[in-house]
Amino acid sequence: MVTSNDGGVFFSSDVNHPEPSFREINKDYNTLQFYTCALGPDQAEPHYLGGTQDDGTLYYNGSSLSMNSMVAGGDGSFCCFDQTINRPLIVSAFYNSYYFFPDGIITQYADFKWTGIFINPADYDYLNHTLYANAVTYDQVYPGSIVVISGIPYQPVGQILDLNTGTDVPFSILKVSPFSEQDNTTLFLGTQSGRCYKAIHLQDDPDISDIGSSKFPAANLSCIDIGESEQELLVTFSNFGVASVWLSLDGGNTWMNKEGTLPDIPVRWGVFHQENTHQVMLATELGVWVTEDIRATDVLWSQSGDGLPNVRTDMVRIRKSDNKTLAATHGRGIFTTTYPVALPEIPTPETTLTISPNPAPHTIHITGGSEIEQKATIRIYSRDGHLELSQSINCTHETADHQLDISFLADGIYLLTFTHGAYTETGKLIKIPSY
Repeated sequence: MVTSNDGGVFFSSDVNHPEPSFREINKDYNTLQFYTCALGPDQAEPHYLGGTQDDGTLYYNGSSLSMNSMVAGGDGSFCCFDQTINRPLIVSAFYNSYYFFPDGIITQYADFKWTGIFINPADYDYLNHTLYANAVTYDQVYPGSIVVISGIPYQPVGQILDLNTGTDVPFSILKVSPFSEQDNTTLFLGTQSGRCYKAIHLQDDPDISDIGSSKFPAANLSCIDIGESEQELLVTFSNFGVASVWLSLDGGNTWMNKEGTLPDIPVRWGVFHQENTHQVMLATELGVWVTEDIRATDVLWSQSGDGLPNVRTDMVRIRKSDNKTLAATHGRGIFTTTYPVALPEIPTPETTLTISPNPAPHTIHITGGSEIEQKATIRIYSRDGHLELSQSINCTHETADHQLDISFLADGIYLLTFTHGAYTETGKLIKIPSY
């Protein structure tokens, strides 16, 4: 008998026996079904983690995978590395069972297995050493609640926190904001019915706001990613027959459908390029898809299929230091690539930089016209090219209006640059003595 299953192909020559024996006859046949993946921080050597269906969580450090590569059993779920050295920090099994590696081996364990769902969404706050995970069960126990495990990795302590969202549907994605501060975490959450929330002040008195849209489908919200600030948000959905990709540039006040030329397929994960947030990569039911300009009116998507099969892909992760990218496929293992940066052509904004007064002894006022990006950078250079000042400012979409202290500058002539998006304007600044 020859039989196939999610482990590949198996053969038995004594299937008529009461206890037949089977042997694996796979050769270079990759059938691992990954739900999740993670990268180690060191660029010098490959260090990857992946949670799989049935085959536990596997750790790859450059050697061929074997049974010894399994660092935890069961169905592997959320996992992450210690971001200071190349070793696993957290892995998990089905529901809310977590294993911690404070010194390279499993010495701590936290079990909330009667909470959450089978492959349970979670995210880790490195700054505050705290893990956040869905607590809502399939039968609506712990409605609107999350599991919070602090003190990772040496003294993990867990609790269930009710966010009072008013929904009893399980959370399908949790995303810790990279702009969180010490003892002041911001968490974004999505649900299996298409609701989207932002929770602030999690360590104190959580404040929850619904930042979703009435235009969102009542579908599984599969991923949330954050761009250059918490104003720039990407949301995906993993159902057929719905608009799968949405973008907000104002923190969730308004949303734009960005499915564009993407076929009608579930989108399971989405990430901004870390050097250019106009670029977005998606993990879908049909491999990986990319766009070079998510802000375009009609977004053009293309399949990134050089070496990657047309297979369900559950997650993509990008390492910030070198744009190394992992794609976790559900059936063909993990694939790697480097996500190149490609700056799209951005029209020149219709704006004129004004510096007043000029010349000035103490303070100048900088103004700009229309179509200004929300974030801008002012730089002042001396005549010999030395950078005297670099300062980020907040603008609106209509105008830039900023007061700047220049009293620290020596008297003389300077070059002032005003950068917003991919566009830079320059002006001459004259610093004069104070009388």
